[in-house]
Amino acid sequence: MELNAYDIQFGKRLARVRQEAGLTLQELAERLGWHISTLHNYESGRRPLRIAQLAQLAAALNRSPAAFLAASEDAIPIIEQIDTSAERREQVALFLSHIEDPVTPQDSVEETI
Repeated sequence: MELNAYDIQFGKRLARVRQEAGLTLQELAERLGWHISTLHNYESGRRPLRIAQLAQLAAALNRSPAAFLAASEDAIPIIEQIDTSAERREQVALFLSHIEDPVTPQDSVEETI
């Protein structure tokens, strides 16, 4: 079975977050009610994670589910700050509502014709 690069990246992030929380594989597996091999397979990237499991993991590790899906490690603190603050979410929503649709080069050509 070929491993997916995204699953491997996710697994590394999960292992790092678990270790930062001071938990062993066994301790987190017990907290979740999962078999340790299931958790190990997620961390090694051998098993893709479903959204329902992501929510359980995030809750057990007191993290935002979105932080596990971030494209870069630098984005995680920003995502978690937004996720944990209703005021920040409102600010982001307001900002996004004021962004106009970007103009593509093709749109510019059509407008001048």
